[in-house]
Amino acid sequence: KHLERLHNLMLLENKIFYSYLGRYIAIDSFIKVFDYQINEAITVIQETINQYNEKLNPREGLNLLLNLSALLLINHDYKQANKFLNEFNKSDSYYQKTMGREWLLRKEMIRALILLELKHIDLAEKTLISIKQKYADLFSSKQYKMVYPFIKALEKYINEPHEIDLEELKSLEKAFDFQKEKVFRDPRLIMFYAWLKGKYTNQKTYDILLKEYNLLD
Repeated sequence: KHLERLHNLMLLENKIFYSYLGRYIAIDSFIKVFDYQINEAITVIQETINQYNEKLNPREGLNLLLNLSALLLINHDYKQANKFLNEFNKSDSYYQKTMGREWLLRKEMIRALILLELKHIDLAEKTLISIKQKYADLFSSKQYKMVYPFIKALEKYINEPHEIDLEELKSLEKAFDFQKEKVFRDPRLIMFYAWLKGKYTNQKTYDILLKEYNLLD
């Protein structure tokens, strides 16, 4: 209802439409993802970027592009995910100034997962090393405390792929005091967890994502 009201408000005037378009599409696409409509979510973001990119707020345009890359990753379209991620061709300092460190960290984490899926293992490992070096000061804070355990689980997947399974994932969760209900307050974090659990249990990321989301109730 709230989203529908926002859309109706946007239709009243062009200035309002463009002011809220990026946020509206971001919310609408996330709703579609968790309503078994990931292809529709991808399409609506792509169409918005293609049609309105010049008129979008720069921050919201960058955010939609990163969301698109993440959704393509979840939907197992790794080459397209990588293609859109490579459109971020400005310096880290630019993106940190424009979007903030958290956004930049998320972008690099998505990059690592895409590189792993494309079998560019060396590049994925370099990306993870870079993340640990650049963001080590964040890992001790409450907001980012799950990033380091996630990286350790990724490294185990890279180095010992034949030894990972659900029990191994559970032991990692226990060791790092993983609290799913807190992590899952942010749908972006559920996506990272779904990817990881998919690898540890040999299941598709999107299937895991929907199962984990439905278990929240």
